[in-house]
Amino acid sequence: KNPTTSSRVKMWLRVLRRALTLAAIQIFINLLASNPWDYKTWSRFRIPGVLVRTGYCYGVVTSLYLIATYINHVSQIKVGLIFQRLVVYGLFVCVYIGIMYGVPVPNCVPATGNMTSACNAAGWFDQQVFGKWCIRPTDPEGLVSNLTSMVTVQLGFELGLIYVMLKNTENSHLQIIGSWMHVSGLSLFFGFVFMFWMPLIKKIWTVPFSLLTGGFGAAVLMFCYWTFDVWQSSLSPYLRKVVMPLVWVGMNSIVVYVGMLLLEVILMDNIQWTTSSGTTDNAWNWLFYYCFQTWISDYYIA
Repeated sequence: KNPTTSSRVKMWLRVLRRALTLAAIQIFINLLASNPWDYKTWSRFRIPGVLVRTGYCYGVVTSLYLIATYINHVSQIKVGLIFQRLVVYGLFVCVYIGIMYGVPVPNCVPATGNMTSACNAAGWFDQQVFGKWCIRPTDPEGLVSNLTSMVTVQLGFELGLIYVMLKNTENSHLQIIGSWMHVSGLSLFFGFVFMFWMPLIKKIWTVPFSLLTGGFGAAVLMFCYWTFDVWQSSLSPYLRKVVMPLVWVGMNSIVVYVGMLLLEVILMDNIQWTTSSGTTDNAWNWLFYYCFQTWISDYYIA
């Protein structure tokens, strides 16, 4: 279909609204976590966040798709999707590699190509942009790692596009699963190839991490699609009720995430007391200790 100019404007505005809404929700929660009514704690305020990244990556990838559809509309050769893939898989990845291996970080040895937590170009760049308002020395949702995060988002976009294009075709389930397998396989293959010269690090969202998480995510999506959309139709009503909570979580993932953050803010920053030894404790630590650490000896497992 060839949308009109007014419908294109509406689509752009819808994308902008969703991206800004996601970012605004995260900023609001970050404000609560920093106790904005107490000016002494403003140094704890953080601009980056999961939903800020989600909104940013969603906005960029979706905007590229809108540009791609316009290219297809005005040109005789349908190269819009190729353009989108070149920007995400090519340009963004090259810029990320150029920053991580080409930008020297002061007071670090080596100054370039350093992937340690305290000495990497992504963390240094975020500190120059956000100052104190980010996690130091490396923010896991920083600006530079957004470049490779968009690779993962683009892979998810590819899976959704495949579903929309094939859902009404003959043997649609098999065709969808088969196409998703190709996306998953290619992503995993290139992810393992990149691991030969770039480490797998989640905190700075390295190239192999973005590709491997996208590939494994596609594999999990295939399993869930077959289980809940295809196989569920043949399940007994009792088994359907057992799996439905998983469907509800999947359909309300942002609500679940925001609820988890609000609970953390309330328990950690707003329910506090002074112990007999004079130190400050909170409900989060109390629950962690008495519900988990008392019977799970390993701190990190608890």
